[in-house]
Amino acid sequence: MRRSLRVVVVTSVVLVGLGMAPPAKVDVDGSDIKFDATISMEVDGAKVSMDCTGTGLREKYWVNVYAIASYVKSGEKVKGARGLVSSDAAKMMHLTLEREVAGDDMVAALNDAIAANYPDQFATELGKFKRYFEPKTLKAGAHVKFIHRPGKGVRCEITGYDALEIDAKKFSQAIWDIWLGAENVGDEIKDGLTSRLK
Repeated sequence: MRRSLRVVVVTSVVLVGLGMAPPAKVDVDGSDIKFDATISMEVDGAKVSMDCTGTGLREKYWVNVYAIASYVKSGEKVKGARGLVSSDAAKMMHLTLEREVAGDDMVAALNDAIAANYPDQFATELGKFKRYFEPKTLKAGAHVKFIHRPGKGVRCEITGYDALEIDAKKFSQAIWDIWLGAENVGDEIKDGLTSRLK
């Protein structure tokens, strides 16, 4: 125990001494998962810094399904859920699974959530989702990322698999509406995902 504590303290001192303080984390109510407050990633070949706008927890029958964090390009002026949905800046929804989810169950959940705000729309895009998710089993701890590509559409990444890109800007907005739309998967999640917006 003392040795582990010493390693943590020494590592922190070294990082601070090098001007590399450990990254700040954002908690998720009801979960042990934490997300980085600020991240850096490539979006269509450009390096982008993003800030976490908030976090949430998706539950079903009192069982944690996934923790989720929302990110938007640093410096982007966004007001509320509608502003976050409509923003064409680089942004991301990052899901970390807390239980195993079958691909066909993920497809069904996405279809239902999108149809709640956009009935009878996006047949082509949802068909691509079906072919992408259905053969997979998403293990606990897996990361699912929906990354908005400004002016283009959405990129979906799953731990251990090739990415899927869909060039449909409105469909990307429909994905954000799953959590932030008028018909969403839970107002607590919606409020949590926008809780850090200034």
